[in-house]
Amino acid sequence: MHYLNSPEKVADLLKLHQNPQAEELWILCLDPHGKLLKLEMIFRGTIDMCPSHPREIFRTVICQSSSSFIMVHNHPSGDPTPSPQDLRLTKRISKLANLFEIPLLDHIILGDGDFISLRREGSFGRLGPFDSKDSTPRIKRALS
Repeated sequence: MHYLNSPEKVADLLKLHQNPQAEELWILCLDPHGKLLKLEMIFRGTIDMCPSHPREIFRTVICQSSSSFIMVHNHPSGDPTPSPQDLRLTKRISKLANLFEIPLLDHIILGDGDFISLRREGSFGRLGPFDSKDSTPRIKRALS
């Protein structure tokens, strides 16, 4: 059983699924306690982009009866710095998640050996176990 209560745990889980050839967007559906219900790749793009649509994201989230969810995608370039498109997608999905009352806990971008949590970056509101009082912006942590 996987209980995902921190960006570090999510990054450790997903580092095994990174595709060095293309960006991929993964959705992690969670129960009320943070237990992983389903891990699914929703979109596969190219070396530098991954087009995505909210309909496909929420289809998976709703069909799994998720209490909350996390988005994760990789940057094959190795640099996890979010693009303007990444930030727009995060804000859009977060707003829709609020309407459905199924919180988006985080959007994590994986790079080459590190990651960025957009929640910790302050890219959308604070909520739940992914927030740490001692978190500082621009967190990049090496993956072991």
